[in-house]
Amino acid sequence: MLVFYMFFILKNLRYVGLIAPLLIYGFLQLQSANQRRIQGLMLELNQLRLKRGKIVQEIIKGIKTIKFSVWERYIYQKLSTIRKDE
Repeated sequence: MLVFYMFFILKNLRYVGLIAPLLIYGFLQLQSANQRRIQGLMLELNQLRLKRGKIVQEIIKGIKTIKFSVWERYIYQKLSTIRKDE
């Protein structure tokens, strides 16, 4: 059956009937190669995002630590004042 279809395509379309499937096959191979390349780039991008997220998280922890130490002094002073009044 496949041979019949190929003969029919060759008879009616001539060389275009051969070239078109070859072009489609070639483009499918290019698409596959590009997809693998894009997957690699997406993996690198995700690793960079993860690295950036870790750095931002460390910065936020540092800011929280600094704020806590500032509040700690303020609270200690308030408690000292209240204790003196007692």
